[in-house]
Amino acid sequence: RCADGIVHQLQEVLGALSVGRGRRQPVTITASVGVAGLWLLPRLTAFQQTHPGIEIRLAADNRLLDLNAESIDLAIRYCSRAAAPEGAIWLFGETVVPVAHPALGKQHLRSAADLTGEYLLEYDEPRLPGLQWSEWLRAMGWENPRSRGMQRFNQYDQLMQAAASGQGIAIGRLELIQPLLAQGRLQVLTAPHRLADTGFSYWLLWADAEPRDDVRKVGEWILAAARATAAAGV
Repeated sequence: RCADGIVHQLQEVLGALSVGRGRRQPVTITASVGVAGLWLLPRLTAFQQTHPGIEIRLAADNRLLDLNAESIDLAIRYCSRAAAPEGAIWLFGETVVPVAHPALGKQHLRSAADLTGEYLLEYDEPRLPGLQWSEWLRAMGWENPRSRGMQRFNQYDQLMQAAASGQGIAIGRLELIQPLLAQGRLQVLTAPHRLADTGFSYWLLWADAEPRDDVRKVGEWILAAARATAAAGV
């Protein structure tokens, strides 16, 4: 699916959740398409069930939107600690692991030979070397495998959907893909050691230091969900 299709789906789901409500001012959250689709959206239904009066507007965008100019209340940012905006609250770090659909019949990667004949799926974003196969293989101390080929995706959620459909083996961001793991659509392939820190984390940014009540409740829910993610993981 293309990124526009994912964004449209997110908007449709959120629209369905808000049918029948009054014109209460929505709480607007921005996050990247990958974070919105993989981490935020799977958790939104539970929030709406406990807070039926709060309407959520999700601005899924890989650009860093101006919170004031775009009337955004909350932002989930992905960056290094040094690049985190002033006042941002740490949500969780990033652990990368190889993942695949169980149907591939892989459970362990003991050496590069275990990747022979498999398609490697990769996020096509060279600014994030921790998500590249070349970096992961180097960290394992392995030579390039005799894989079947490389397939690259410019949206991270597309990459994970491809892996979940059995197209190959991908580098998964463990904290983002917990729902796919819980559903059995992906499994972690154990390796000699785990790369526990890419140097990047996820952060919550508030547009207003004194938010209105609905925004405060949504922000507190994001913080609680992040604590559960950090505790679950890993």
